[in-house]
Amino acid sequence: MVQDEHFTRLKSKKKRSTSMYLSENERRTVILLLGDGPVILLEYYYRRAGTPNFEYTDEKAATTLGYTTRKIKDLRLKLTNAGYYKQIKSRLPKGNTVCITYLGIEAVAVQGDIYRTDIVLQP
Repeated sequence: MVQDEHFTRLKSKKKRSTSMYLSENERRTVILLLGDGPVILLEYYYRRAGTPNFEYTDEKAATTLGYTTRKIKDLRLKLTNAGYYKQIKSRLPKGNTVCITYLGIEAVAVQGDIYRTDIVLQP
């Protein structure tokens, strides 16, 4: 995963945006492991990573990509099982819901639950 950060200043307002994308080697690795469908979904998630308070739902992805909700769920489960996607939802004491989404094999592995030793990332 490649991550670029951009900072701009518009009339005393600071704006920060992040763009994440797969490198060619990572894209090739994911295609060989999972197929081309999960790569399309993962790149959609990466494009949305810089959007504040974006909800990663199957319905939004299905309408944007033109797939059915069931197909998006299957692709998301492939990404989850391979260690490229993890979402943790929890409820705060005052009733607010917090959802943390980890994208990319490094982010999921650092998160703590999944340590994959069978996949070697190429530089």
